[in-house]
Amino acid sequence: MTTGPFVELDHTADLALQVRGSDLNELFCHAAQGMFYLMHCPASHAGAGETVPVGVAALDIETLLVDWLSELLFHSELEGCCLCGFVVNVARAEEWELEGTAVAMGGAPPERVIKAVTFSDLSVNGSAEKGYVTTLTFDV
Repeated sequence: MTTGPFVELDHTADLALQVRGSDLNELFCHAAQGMFYLMHCPASHAGAGETVPVGVAALDIETLLVDWLSELLFHSELEGCCLCGFVVNVARAEEWELEGTAVAMGGAPPERVIKAVTFSDLSVNGSAEKGYVTTLTFDV
């Protein structure tokens, strides 16, 4: 099924998602949107509540992506809510760093549980000139 900047892929046991972005910030936002789409969360901001700050750092871009999504899953599970309205700033100094926010949505918790984001065949490919693409696999 195609939904904007991400595509749900057929997978034998888990969930998989191909994600695109014109830059790394957009790729990370689209990855979060796609993950919560797979969790059957509404895409709108209706009932939006508190802003959730997220900061992560990693030695490589793939670990940064997994850590970002894992932090979002942790907060969603802890608060029993869906998240939306993602904003990120990915930068590289001595290591990769991400400062971001998400908005907690009031109402029902996610309908589908994702246990973890995996490193299964994970690689972030592309360039600043041509955009980025990755395929994510989630344990359910």
